[in-house]
This record gives sequence, C-alpha cells and structure tokens, in this order.
Amino acid sequence: LTWSYAVTTGSLGSTATVSQADNVFTITPSSTEADAGTFSITFSVTDGATGAVNAVSAFTLSFESWATPALQTYLFHNASPLSNDYIGQRGMTSTPDGNNILISGPLSGAGQNQGIVVDYTRSGTTWTAQTAISPGSIDPDPSQYFGVNPEISGDGNTFICSSAGWGDGAVHIYTKSGSTWSEQEVIQGNDASWNTNTSANFFGGDMDYPARSLAISYDGNTIAASMEDEDGGRVFIFVRSGSAWSHQQNFGWGQVSNAGAGNLFGKSMAMSSDGNTLAIGAPQFDLANGAQNAGAVYIFTRSGTTWTEHARLESDVQYDDMGRSTDMTPNGMYIVSGGADIGTGYVSVWVNDGSGNWSRQAKLQNSDNSGTNSEQFGNVCEISDDGATILAAAPYTNVTISATTYADRGRAYIFTRSGTTWTETSIINPPSSPAYDTVTDQKFGEEATLSGDGSTAFIYGSNYTGGPASPNGTAANRSGMVFVYIKGS
Repeated sequence: LTWSYAVTTGSLGSTATVSQADNVFTITPSSTEADAGTFSITFSVTDGATGAVNAVSAFTLSFESWATPALQTYLFHNASPLSNDYIGQRGMTSTPDGNNILISGPLSGAGQNQGIVVDYTRSGTTWTAQTAISPGSIDPDPSQYFGVNPEISGDGNTFICSSAGWGDGAVHIYTKSGSTWSEQEVIQGNDASWNTNTSANFFGGDMDYPARSLAISYDGNTIAASMEDEDGGRVFIFVRSGSAWSHQQNFGWGQVSNAGAGNLFGKSMAMSSDGNTLAIGAPQFDLANGAQNAGAVYIFTRSGTTWTEHARLESDVQYDDMGRSTDMTPNGMYIVSGGADIGTGYVSVWVNDGSGNWSRQAKLQNSDNSGTNSEQFGNVCEISDDGATILAAAPYTNVTISATTYADRGRAYIFTRSGTTWTETSIINPPSSPAYDTVTDQKFGEEATLSGDGSTAFIYGSNYTGGPASPNGTAANRSGMVFVYIKGS
C-alpha cells in the first residue's frame, strides 16, 4: 500500500508542514503568527498491485493567529446600561480559558455609586450575562464604589474586589457554588488588628486606573492587597484555611530596599499560581543615579509563612514609570511591566533563568507611536500563561478614519515571542461599526486583560455616544463596553 496526501484547497505555504511515517501523517502548524490560514488536505491509500485508490479521507484545517484578530462580541451592563456607568473602566478579570469574565462597575448599581461586578460566561461563541453581583456587605455611605480591581482565581471559584469608597477601603472575597457567587469575607482597611498605620487609605486600590492593586493565587487561598500611605505604600498578605481568612504578613516602604517616600509601592501586583511569588510595582521609584520616577518591580517570595524580598527590577530611564501595570506567568518565570510617562511608553519583559536570576529580555514599544507620552502605551500590559503572548494598550492614541482624526480613540497591541525574540503581531483598532463607535475620547484600551491561554483579549472602551439604550430608551452615553477579540484564521 502507498500512502499520499494532496492539498486540494488553499495552500500550505509556511502555514504547516506534513510528515509521514508509514500510515501516520503528522501536521505541524507554523510557530509564526503571520502564517495562519485555512486549507483542505486529502489523504489517500493506493493498492500497489492494481494502482486503485482504495481509501480517501479529506480534512479542512484552520490555524488561528493574532495576526488577524477577530471581534467576537462586545459586553456591557445590558440589564441597565446607564450613562456614566463606565462598565469595565476599573478592571476586569477572566478565567485562564477566557470563558468567564468578571467586569467592574463601581459607578453603577443601586444608590449613588454603590457598584456592581457583571459576570459573563461563554459557551461556544455565545456570551451570556449570568448576574450583576452587588456587594454582600453594604457601606452606609452610598458611594461605596464596590467592584474596583476584580481578580479571579485560576480555578474560577474565588474572586476578590475592593470598595474604594468604604472608609479606608475594603476587600470583598466571593466564592462560587454552581453559577452563584456568595460573599465569604469582607476585610476592612481600618482593622487595627493588622493595620496600625492610621494615615493609610484606599485598601485594595483607589479609583485610579489601571486597577492592579490586588492579586490572588490559583487556588484562591492567598491574596495580596496594597494600601496607600504617606511613606509610599504597603502590601498586606492574607491566607485562607477552610473558609476562615487571617492576616499573614505585611511589608511597606520602610521594609524594602532603597526605600523612598511617594514611590507608589503596590500600585500594581501579580502573583504566581502557587501563591509563593509576588511582583509589586513601584512606578515612581527613583534610581540611585538620581533619575526620578524611573520605576521598579519588587519580587517577594514566601518560604513557609515568611515573605522576604528576593529581587528588585529597575527601569533604566528617568520618568519611565515602570510598574504602573504588572503581570506574571503562573510559574513565576516571566514578568511584564509597563510604564507610560516618557515618550510613548514601554513594556519591559523580564525572565527568570530558573536559578532566581532576573534579566530584561525585551523592552517593547508600539510601532505606530508618535514619540509623545500622550499615548500612554504600557498603561496596561498582560502576558499569557505560557509567556508567549503579550497584550498592551495605548488608550490615548489619536486615530484617523476617513480623513477625520479622533483624539484619544486608543489602540491595543499583540506581541508574540519566538524563542527570545518578541514581535508586534497585530494592532487592534476600535471597531468602526456600528456607527456609535466612531467617537472622540473613546480611550480604547484604558483597561484590558488577556486570558491565560492567550486566546482571548478583553479591551475596554469608555465614551460611547449613542451606545446601547438605557431603560428609558435613550442613548446611554459613556456606559462603557468591553470588546472581546479572538484569534482569526
């Protein structure tokens, strides 16, 4: 018998290679994102005695890539899209497979700015709003701002968020049973049993964005929450045993190397899946040579119940602001950190050699940058679990459509890695349809997140004049939307 194959539709090109060993064919897709495509291939077996074709099997294969991103849908608070809701502006978080996303809405909900978190799930290509989660513990002050900085555990069963307007701040912990979220605990920032600094506030994050002041382990049993104070910031660690939460340790600016006031220690954070490594951004860290606001990322590791400073990663440029956004792979081997105060902004990629030594692998910049800091590239950056895909945004980029320039419309960018080389694979523009999307001051990318598997990008846009109708049928301006993008073929 003789086995063979033929490409009957399309062309393999560099999209894939086909190898044969006896009657087994192996199709290997290209590792280059630009080689995505669709083709049909037919496998045949021929009788060597008569020359007759005895069997034929035909397949159509499609390789997906970020080189051709596709808009899957857009999400908003469809139960009550109100003007000035800004759904998504203060953070969003997804499960590793991208099939469940929680979106902040601290300016929405009952009362004045009480806040909600909107829970969406995906089945196939269809997204469904499960519920709008309201705070289980209510602050007497109606401006609670519940829902800031949501973070979900890797197993999808625990999520945390903060109430930025509740006194000194509060962190809410929710657990999931079936499709129902219930508040397990609320930790208030003015708890004197673990917080003795009366000048600290905004426990769990303030109303600034991007929102990155909380971090959670894969199993949800370890969380980190930062708090602002006059010394530059503090980070508190809490752990769960059963359903009970307790304070484990805290470290502030006076307890870390090269201490300096006002450096925003804890502005952004990311945690490894085992909860034993924590990256903490300090975007206004000053270098020893006098360079101001260069930024740094501190790395703390846990042994048993004790946390110690392991390393400090520093920017090399004044006003780089590195550490405004920070993300880490679950294995703790890659860290990305963005800063947006100099030029158009940068995203630094740091890699661990496996022995605890860190080095910068790349410093990424968007290819269409204007050379000014007004674009804020790197204000948000996220990395996939395998350390091979990065999502970054420049929410204040001006975009020209049909000879009309729209200020602060924004763009997002996908970078992919082959070996140690990073390449800008695609530029994601806000959709030009429907018509209400072509607006000025949209700030597409002011918040964004990437699913752990790198397959789905969630990108926020704010000012949607003429957007979805509010309950009274009128346009809900600035209601906020989250656009869902997937790899195209």
